[in-house]
Amino acid sequence: VESVAVTSDTKLGVGYSEFTSRKDVMVVPLYPRFIIPGDQFEIGAQLFNQTDETQEFFVALDTDTLKLRDGAESQITVRVAPKETRMLAFPVEAPRSIRTGSHHFTLSAKNPVYEDVVTQTIPIRIHPTYEAVATGGKSIAPLIKEYVRIPTSAIPDEGGVTVRANATLAVYLPEAI
Repeated sequence: VESVAVTSDTKLGVGYSEFTSRKDVMVVPLYPRFIIPGDQFEIGAQLFNQTDETQEFFVALDTDTLKLRDGAESQITVRVAPKETRMLAFPVEAPRSIRTGSHHFTLSAKNPVYEDVVTQTIPIRIHPTYEAVATGGKSIAPLIKEYVRIPTSAIPDEGGVTVRANATLAVYLPEAI
């Protein structure tokens, strides 16, 4: 804080002071900047106990769209020593079916005396990976078959298949070389 004063007879004065404001208990979310449908990641909770006593907290993750994975629980009970910071993690997955908008979640740390709750939003980004395949050869057969395997990770209604057949002298170059 900086304080500046001027008297009516033009005398100047200045004063400086510092202070810190903080909650006795804070939960700080740790999460990615964006999510791609199908991502598996962790939502972290950094829990600060600024009190002078050991505290037991009920820490919870609440979300309507993200799915807990690996049999994880959405609620954890944890003891935190005085002036200690603890890290917790909730393993989650972004469903492939939600492809636009954002995911919302709420982290809370509560006990009978203290409570901190924070809500955050993670935007959804689409990051398609395109695959191009080309084959070449020569044939005098009246019919040629080419098989296309669709990857199991392909997103329905995205992308496509384009087939082009072109006559070229390049197929004869390997023999000429």
